[in-house]
Amino acid sequence: MRHIDVRARNTDPETSHQAALAFEDDQPKAQRSVACVVLILKCHGALSDFEIRELWSEYWGPKPWSFTLPSKARHWAREAGLVKHSGLGTHQGRRVRLWDLGRDETLLVPAAKCECCGQTIKVLK
Repeated sequence: MRHIDVRARNTDPETSHQAALAFEDDQPKAQRSVACVVLILKCHGALSDFEIRELWSEYWGPKPWSFTLPSKARHWAREAGLVKHSGLGTHQGRRVRLWDLGRDETLLVPAAKCECCGQTIKVLK
């Protein structure tokens, strides 16, 4: 499996950047988290991040995990071409994205860049 890049946002505090670096250094754990998401979706079909999180302990086991790990692992699985956006569902009366196994071409196709400045061109829908 490919290397998982763990990133903190530019606006996150220094502690978040340190935690991201530490987690990235633990590739076996990062890889296991991606495999866990894939297994959950394989067993249950399309789910929201909330539903993935509800099932996480059943598949991850008794080892500790952070509240955000399931959605981060789903994101990494999507970047690896293992998980795709598959529709919309609801959670507590709000629309949420559903995720399923497959390659998400919309994410994996490189974004168009401006010829002058090199910035990503955002497509408005």
